[in-house]
Amino acid sequence: MNRSGLADAMERLCIDKALRIHMGEIGKRRVERYYQHEMMMGNYEKLYKQTYE
Repeated sequence: MNRSGLADAMERLCIDKALRIHMGEIGKRRVERYYQHEMMMGNYEKLYKQTYE
């Protein structure tokens, strides 16, 4: 994305409250789905084991 496009997107978010809320809800659902504590700890454990080997 170019600077102008980024500025336009940021301005749109500043103006459009419904869009901010919608994007926030989508982001929250994504975090809840993909970044649960137990799953992340399992991923770290797997990474540490692979690194150690």
